[in-house]
Amino acid sequence: MVYFVYALVITLLILYFDKRFIKKDGIIAKIKYNFNLLDLVIYTILFVSFVMIIRILLFKVGLLDIDKGNFSIEMIPYILFSGIYIPLMEEYIFRYLPFKVVKKKYYLVTIILVNIIFALLHNTSLINSIGIFIMGVMFSVIYLKKGNILYSVCMHSFYNLGIYIEYFSHYYGESIYVLLFLLSIVILVVRKSKLSMKM
Repeated sequence: MVYFVYALVITLLILYFDKRFIKKDGIIAKIKYNFNLLDLVIYTILFVSFVMIIRILLFKVGLLDIDKGNFSIEMIPYILFSGIYIPLMEEYIFRYLPFKVVKKKYYLVTIILVNIIFALLHNTSLINSIGIFIMGVMFSVIYLKKGNILYSVCMHSFYNLGIYIEYFSHYYGESIYVLLFLLSIVILVVRKSKLSMKM
């Protein structure tokens, strides 16, 4: 419970100090006006399936330990917290704010530094830290490419939820992830070819 109160206090402080969060030129405006639902779904499926395939491969060759556990009803608030709140706040702090403060010519340095901090704060093994750093870089790139934090928030949320599913299911599901990955690639290629035919 203390963790939730702590998170609420941090959220209120962020909202208080960053008044742009609710103003016309802030994050809400960017989410509302710079958004394509199909793109969001495709990029999220592509990202999550790719990362989960890599996790499974690393597990199978012995480079990564994947914890297993049993589901209990008490876990629901933690799952929701990790799947919704944490990605929102982390993406806001590690993606949205740094790129609003830093000039464009320093984006590469910012991507590297911010994601080193992002990885270190997760306090995991070296292989996990490297993976978290790479994911953070991917979140940063997609945020900068799309100009909308919602893309990286959704990717982050579904990745976190995927970890819980993996944890509770005792099933690695590599065939499902490979299928989702290939399907999202096909959809992206078809969409791109249709867009180029229109031009």
